[in-house]
Amino acid sequence: MTGINQPPMSGKAGFITAMRNAPKTVVRKARERACMIDATIRLQALEPQKGAATAEYAMVLVAACGFAAVLFAVIKSDVVKNLVIALIKGALELKKG
Repeated sequence: MTGINQPPMSGKAGFITAMRNAPKTVVRKARERACMIDATIRLQALEPQKGAATAEYAMVLVAACGFAAVLFAVIKSDVVKNLVIALIKGALELKKG
């Protein structure tokens, strides 16, 4: 591997240099990954309820659909139909008189 300030490696000497630097590269990458894992854990500790809002919206949506289904069933019932028809007929009779 070549660094920013290193010339590209070529031939046998380049291979040997790369093999000598391989443990350093592995250690550097392991430190970078450990740092990223640490940052992820710290971020999740600051925002533990990141998905809670989505779950709350889903629960509200389910409750609203249930309420709409009950309301639809009540409005479609014969009692409510007769009540609305009687209300409209009464309003029309008041308008005539």
